[in-house]
Parts: sequence; structure tokens; C-alpha cells
Amino acid sequence: MLRTLDSGPRGLTDVEADARLARFGESTLPARRTVSWPGRFLRSLRDPFTAVPLSGNVPAFARGAHPGSQAQSCLDRMHANWAKARKEVSAQP
Repeated sequence: MLRTLDSGPRGLTDVEADARLARFGESTLPARRTVSWPGRFLRSLRDPFTAVPLSGNVPAFARGAHPGSQAQSCLDRMHANWAKARKEVSAQP
């Protein structure tokens, strides 16, 4: 590994470090990209645990099917927490 990095067990001298800094620049990570909510939604569709239920339920609801009692309870709780969820999602980087 040290040979690959052209270094030794004691590291670089100040002169070598300054030369590499001038040649390669700062050793920093790129800035983290923020993803928009539509991008997050589309990325979530790649997850089969999201895509499969959506692909079956969306057409059923479009045809006028009504959710069962457990699904309705979940939808009611989700609706009650909608404003809080929007606030939390918009606060994320």
C-alpha cells in the first residue's frame, strides 16, 4: 500500500506534502447533494416492498374499491400526521 502511494512508514516530509497539495489539491469529499421529494419518491419505487403494493392497490382504488378496516385505520393515522410528516421531510438536508 505504501509503495502504491509513494510513501513510507513515517509518512511524507513537509516538502513532499506541500508538493502533493500543490499538485492534487485539498483532500476533501465532494459536497453532499440534496434530493428533491419527487426524486425520493421515484427512488422509493425501486423498492419492491413499495412498488408491488402500489402496483396492485392504485388500480383497485381507481376502480372504486374501498379499503378494509385496517387499511382505513392506517390511512386515517397517516392523514392525521400529514402536516407533521411534511415538516419533518422538509427539514431534512
